[in-house]
Amino acid sequence: MMINSVGHHHHMVVDLRAELAGRGWDAKLYASRDCDPTIRAMAAAACFDHLPRIRIYPMPEADIGAVNYRFQQSLESITPRIEPGDTVFVTLAGHRNLFGILGWLEAMEPERRPRVALMLAAAECFVDFKDTVHNRNSRIFQTVCRAIAGLFIGTGMPAPLFFTPSAFYTDHLASLFGPDVAIGSFPYSFQRSTGVVAALAVPPRVGLFGNTGWVQKGLERFLEAAQILLAEREGVRFFTQIDFSLEPAAASASAGGRLAGYRDVLDHSAVTVSSGPLEPADYDAQLSRCALAVLPYGPSYRRMHSGILFEALHRGRPVVLPAHSQVACDAAALGIAMPVFTEWSGAGVAAAIRDGLDHYPLYEAEARRASNLVDRLPSGGERLAALLTGTEGL
Repeated sequence: MMINSVGHHHHMVVDLRAELAGRGWDAKLYASRDCDPTIRAMAAAACFDHLPRIRIYPMPEADIGAVNYRFQQSLESITPRIEPGDTVFVTLAGHRNLFGILGWLEAMEPERRPRVALMLAAAECFVDFKDTVHNRNSRIFQTVCRAIAGLFIGTGMPAPLFFTPSAFYTDHLASLFGPDVAIGSFPYSFQRSTGVVAALAVPPRVGLFGNTGWVQKGLERFLEAAQILLAEREGVRFFTQIDFSLEPAAASASAGGRLAGYRDVLDHSAVTVSSGPLEPADYDAQLSRCALAVLPYGPSYRRMHSGILFEALHRGRPVVLPAHSQVACDAAALGIAMPVFTEWSGAGVAAAIRDGLDHYPLYEAEARRASNLVDRLPSGGERLAALLTGTEGL
């Protein structure tokens, strides 16, 4: 995400560094030694020899232990750079590096320990999208996070900060941690418009944006919906960003096969296709020109937020949402109504798009009302900076 200048991780780093600088805090970014030039240009200290996604051994137990140990060694490489009062924010902490973080902290003299903030990869606590708990991983999070918190009890030092991606995961881990370990939902950052919002395209355009390489993003459902709507009505246009760049190489290699059945849509004169990541300015303009943004997401989004929802609403654009999802809950929390689909299928998504277009003045008014609310919200970077500097509590 940081390499492509897209998504919440990129916006988080950019926003957070700016907010911390405004508060008089210095921010150093530590990355792997083979990091991309884009990340190096952000003044990253390329010092990590190992990251938790990299596999070492085929046997899971041995691999988990080895990866944690290697991650601990990488953390130890930055210990000489840490001063009393510093905070270390690990942006992805899961069962493949939590033990390493604990081992690193335990090996330090108590007065040398920095405050730690951990973004927990809490999806690892579940086997599937049906709330089946992954007992081993949940026990790892419970045991290690409680142990990390225990290192700071009675020391007079600030307690660790634990975050999860959504309220769903926060509730699960809070039930495991108990009242002595505070945990909150992560304050997401999203890309705000950099200037005057571009005018709507005429005829109206319906758009899909983001990392469409992941099946749960619903690229196929969107293309199926476009097939249906292009056959039944004139005067509608579609824009689709097809971006597999954030997915593993195997997934990217299968792109041709996944798209083979949709050539009639992708080659249609009323459909504009953008391949790969969009530059922030281009993304801003393309999203602003869409009458409707579509989030044709699958079951995983019952637990997950989406920055695109807030990016579209910020620009006064309605959004098609899955009814049973965290993003629908986020829209409801703003007190607005958006077109929704209840069935994750091409027909279901097409029906929601049809509703959005047929009742556009209603949904546009709702989106513009939401825009005023979103504009008044502090950015994710502001809230995160306040948490990390101790001026706001979880």
